[in-house]
Amino acid sequence: MEKTLQDFYFKTYVYENVTNYGTKNLQEVIPEDLEELQEIVQIAIRDNTRIYPVSTGFNWGMGSKIPVDRKSIVINLSKLNKILEYDEKNGVVVLEPGVTQEQLSDFLKEKGSPFYLDVTGSSKETSVVGNTLERGISYNSLRVESVMGLEVLTGKGDFLKTGNWRLENTKTKHSYKFGVGADLTGLFFQSNFGIVTKMAFKLKRFQEAYYSVQLKFKSLEDVSNCLDVYSELFEEGTINSIFHIANTERAQGAVVPFMRKVLKENGCDHGEERAKDLFMKVINSPWVASGIICGNNDEAKYKVKRLKRKLKRYAKIEIMNVKFIERVFKILSPFKKLGIYNVLLGTKPFRFLYFGEATNAALGSVLNHDTFLKHEKLAEMVDGAEKGFSYCLPITDLSKQSCLEMVEIIKTTAKEYSLDPSITLNPLLANVLEAVVSVEYPREDSKKARECVRLMQERLNREGHYSYRTNIKDMDLYFSDKNYLNYLREVKKAFDPNGLISPGRYLPER
Repeated sequence: MEKTLQDFYFKTYVYENVTNYGTKNLQEVIPEDLEELQEIVQIAIRDNTRIYPVSTGFNWGMGSKIPVDRKSIVINLSKLNKILEYDEKNGVVVLEPGVTQEQLSDFLKEKGSPFYLDVTGSSKETSVVGNTLERGISYNSLRVESVMGLEVLTGKGDFLKTGNWRLENTKTKHSYKFGVGADLTGLFFQSNFGIVTKMAFKLKRFQEAYYSVQLKFKSLEDVSNCLDVYSELFEEGTINSIFHIANTERAQGAVVPFMRKVLKENGCDHGEERAKDLFMKVINSPWVASGIICGNNDEAKYKVKRLKRKLKRYAKIEIMNVKFIERVFKILSPFKKLGIYNVLLGTKPFRFLYFGEATNAALGSVLNHDTFLKHEKLAEMVDGAEKGFSYCLPITDLSKQSCLEMVEIIKTTAKEYSLDPSITLNPLLANVLEAVVSVEYPREDSKKARECVRLMQERLNREGHYSYRTNIKDMDLYFSDKNYLNYLREVKKAFDPNGLISPGRYLPER
C-alpha cells in the first residue's frame, strides 16, 4: 500500500493566530528529518496536494503559520533543527530551518566563539532561517546580506544548491558567496519557488570595544532633522548598527512589561501605571533611540566623540561603555527599589540584543502579564494571546520630508480607526529608513484593525513608501506590474511545475 501524508506525524487542530485572521482546522505534517521531508514532498506531488512549509511558524503579526491558500497542508520544519557545520575561520554556520535564535546563540557561547548571531528582538524561539528568508532585519544588519548559499528542495522533489556552495570542492566554500555564472540564491527570499532545507549563514565577529548609545529627542521634528547627519555618520562607518528610534507607545509597550517583572522580583511592583510613570520619568522623551558604536578601543572612542559632536544639537545623548554596564548594576544592586535601577535592569535585555543575546522580553507587550511572569517557553503562547496585533513595515528614503510624510500617513490612518500605532523608525542603510508599525487591538476589533492595516499600506504605497515585507492578506498590493508577474510565474513553473508549494505566497494566483 502506498504511503500517504497521514503516515507521518500528522495532526488536525483548531488554530488561532495573534493577527486573528480567523480560526480553522489546520492540517499539519511534521517531518523528523530531511529524508522524511523529501518523501512528504514527493507524496504531495503524486497526490497533487498543496503544501505550505514553515520553519517554526512564528511569523507573528503577518499571519503566523496560516497558509495563504487555506486548503494547503502546513509542513512544520521545526524538527529539522541541526547546526550542521561551524566554520570558525570564516565565521559561517550551516543551519536547518528549525534552528532557533537561542539554540544558535547558546551553541556559539559553548564553543567560546569569537562570533555571534546578529539577533532580532522577536523571541528566543524564532527561526534564523525563516526570518532570513523573509528578509528580516536584525540589530546590526540586514539578515539577507549574511546568506552565503542555500540548499533547496524543489517542487519536483529534488535538491538544488545555490551560489559558490554548489561547487563541492571549492576552497572558498564559505568565503565567497557568488560562484560562477547566474546565482539563484536571491530567488528563494520571499518566494514560493521551493523549500529551503539548509542555509550557509555568516556570523558577526565580536569587536574590542562597544558603547551603548541612547538619544532622547523632544519631537519627531528633531528626529527628522537629524537624518541627513545620521546618513553621513552611517556612510562613513561611525555608526555600524541599526539604531531603533521608538515613540513613547513602542518604548513603553516593549520595556514596561519586563520592567514590571524586574520590579516584582525586587519586591516593589505597584502595577502597570506605576511602572509606566517610573519609565517615563527616566526616559522623559516622546522619541528615544538606542544603538551601539563599536570597533577597536581607539576607533570606538573616536566614533563616540564624532557622534556627540554631530548629533548634540538634535538630541540629548547618553553613552556608556558596555564593560561598565555590569559594574553599574553591581553598584546599584543594594538599592533594588531605586527607580533608576529597575528601569536600567528593565532595558538591559533590549540593549544586549546588539551583542547577540536573544530574549523573550518583548513578548510581554502581547501576553497577559501573569502568563509572561510564570512561563519560560513564551513563543508558543503568542498566537493564543488575549489581544491581537498586526504589523505594517514600510521603507522610504532617509530624508526629513519622507520621514514626516510616512509617519503622518500611519498616524492619520490609525486615528480614523481609533487605533494607536506603536512606531519604531530604523535607519537601515545610509539612505533607507524603515518604520516598524504595530497595531494592537482587542480580538473583537480584528476586522477593524485588518481594514486599517490594508488601507495604511495602500496609502503608503501611493506615496512611494512601499513595505519591504507584508502579511498573507495583502500580498496582492505589490504585484501591479503584470509583465514582472508573468515572469515570476514562469520561474515558478521551472521549480514547482504543479504549483504545490505555498500557493499565493508572494505570488498572487490568477
